[in-house]
Amino acid sequence: MMLFQIFSTFFIIKVSLVVCQEICNRKPDEIKVDRTLSDGKFGLKLKEDVSYYIPGNTYTVILSSTTPISSDETPPKFTSFNIIVEALQDNTAPNEGDGPVGVFDLSEDNSMIKMSDRCRNMIEQSSHIPKTEMQVQYIAPPARSGCVVFKASVVEQKDLWYQDDGPLSLILCEDSESKLGSSALNSFCCACDEAKYEMAFEGLWSRYTHPKDFPRDSWLTRFSDIIGASHTSTYRFWDVGGIATEGLRQVAERGSTRTLEAELKSQSENIRTIIKARGISYPNVTMGKTFAVFRVDRKKHLMSLVSMIDPSPDWIVGVSGLELCLKNCTWVTSKSVDLYPFDAGTDSGKTYISPDQPTMPRESISRMNNTYPEDSPFYDPTEPPSNEVLETTTDRTLAQYPAESLINGTVPIDCVVGDWTPWSECSSETCGVKGTKTKSRPILTEPKNGGRPCPRVFKQHACKPKNCGCTYSDWSAWTACTSKCGSNSIRQRTRVVVNTNGQQSCNDRLQTAPCSLLPCDDEAK
Repeated sequence: MMLFQIFSTFFIIKVSLVVCQEICNRKPDEIKVDRTLSDGKFGLKLKEDVSYYIPGNTYTVILSSTTPISSDETPPKFTSFNIIVEALQDNTAPNEGDGPVGVFDLSEDNSMIKMSDRCRNMIEQSSHIPKTEMQVQYIAPPARSGCVVFKASVVEQKDLWYQDDGPLSLILCEDSESKLGSSALNSFCCACDEAKYEMAFEGLWSRYTHPKDFPRDSWLTRFSDIIGASHTSTYRFWDVGGIATEGLRQVAERGSTRTLEAELKSQSENIRTIIKARGISYPNVTMGKTFAVFRVDRKKHLMSLVSMIDPSPDWIVGVSGLELCLKNCTWVTSKSVDLYPFDAGTDSGKTYISPDQPTMPRESISRMNNTYPEDSPFYDPTEPPSNEVLETTTDRTLAQYPAESLINGTVPIDCVVGDWTPWSECSSETCGVKGTKTKSRPILTEPKNGGRPCPRVFKQHACKPKNCGCTYSDWSAWTACTSKCGSNSIRQRTRVVVNTNGQQSCNDRLQTAPCSLLPCDDEAK
């Protein structure tokens, strides 16, 4: 597992948060006056600078002054605070108002924060020492939990405090890409017949698409044999936020599908077809393809599958709960889904070739993306979260054509497409300004007579130019030397940050240099 291990000499505090329907009093205890309308002096943000959450991933919630770090103005301080997380009440996601909203993780040594005993799902200060910033770890809820909202109360002085207004509220919704390609689920499928599908898997993993820490011995790279099933809407053999079974662990760590296949067979009442396909090995991990066929019916109309990214500690790629039954009582004709890397939570290795480091107890399955974890080979905060490594296209198999259709020339003709072009360069060349990059593939044969429609032939992702470092002012004049003689005398000069350009930190703001001075009298002797 990618998360930092907490040794047994420490106490781990992980408080599961549940939706709280009652209204609690969040007014700080020491305050007697009404709150003041926020002037934007303080605000909530995520260190990862995203507006969505990926189920099961960890984020750093920051409450701080909004004064820019490049400003000469002294940032204001606050003495007391509290932060609560709730389900967004106008949430249109499933299970509105019911279900988990995430976990505040106080396992790290943070003596300034404690869980509140006045309100559920709330943290507060444990010290009234003035501060300009507070950080706390937050673990996002499981998949399909909907949107959550963080609300903060801040006390600047005894008679001056703010609550919830403007930047003191932060809304996070589930990342659409983290839903594993699944469309809205139908608890009841009204299709009268069954459907047969052919699924194609195409590798998108290479040193060029995922250059960071790519295995030196590229000939060892592969996707293991693919295993999955078509199943009922109430069954999952893996999902974001869940804990890996022994069968999934063996797939994630060794690429072995035998135990997981046995687990699927034991769930025969929930399974229509067990899906199996050969893996994709070097050099075909880029643009190589493998295929599988499966069936669905009105009771077992979802599809899930998984494959190991090899080499890796316990990283998998797959889809969970892909809905193939439409609300109009028909079946999906064709669907393309990008597949992303996930951490199975069974091994704590941090790189492709880390030695075995079993995670005990196992942690929840989480999406690996460009902002978390920082030591992941997929980490790159300068890029959007578009690190897909596989693409799957699911096509319904058409029935055999009657003889008369061969005579009158009405045989359905399926769409045929070519290969994807490489990603284009980012359209933006300005530091900190987002642009777009695109890729496409040609249509070789247009569909006719009701033939299989074309899959998507154009993709577009947000991007930012790389190597956008911090912008600084000119260097100040050198200070006087620290002494008038001797070889240990130094001088300094500084500069300030004008623009961070989206960087998390800006270094190189101080320079020192030795002074060329005559020896002191005692040194001359």
